[in-house]
Amino acid sequence: MKKLLLLTALILLPLTACIGADPNDTAPNQLIFNPVEVTSALAITLAIDAAQPLTDEQQRAVFPGLDTDFAADVYYFNGELSGIAGYVEGEIWLTLGRGQLWDWFDHNFGPGHSQRSEIHSVEVTAFRVNRTSQPFLQADFTMDNIVYRVRLRHDTSEAAQARVAELVEQIILGGPADLSTLMEANTND
Repeated sequence: MKKLLLLTALILLPLTACIGADPNDTAPNQLIFNPVEVTSALAITLAIDAAQPLTDEQQRAVFPGLDTDFAADVYYFNGELSGIAGYVEGEIWLTLGRGQLWDWFDHNFGPGHSQRSEIHSVEVTAFRVNRTSQPFLQADFTMDNIVYRVRLRHDTSEAAQARVAELVEQIILGGPADLSTLMEANTND
């Protein structure tokens, strides 16, 4: 009998979304952080029946363009890849998943309510949440039906925005993740 591990994640729901920067003021490959006001939270539980740390080889396959040290775990449910989550430099959370991720908040604000950036031909939606208790930056994008998220907690400064933009660019330039080694590792257990 498999042991079932339950993870609880905090889901933040935006009640107000502000219009992002003027697209005419945006240079090519510049990441636009849309301001979002978040005033409520919701907790969800994710079912996971297996988790394991990524090996160095798997890290290079999953994030081939990333040139910084990080630690990450891969999660499975019913033998299928559920997602990957890890930290870079303590406060930066990297996640990815096939087709979808565990959402922290809804970013479907409708036309004109959020400005998307194009970074090396990949559409990226980025947010800046300036909450007193838990400010954060988040950037989401998709390559080859793999959804990526870069989230930096506790800082929304220009330096933090530059670091998130740098990581997003490194991941995009490295190309899509090779998830085959993760599925092989799960079937070998």
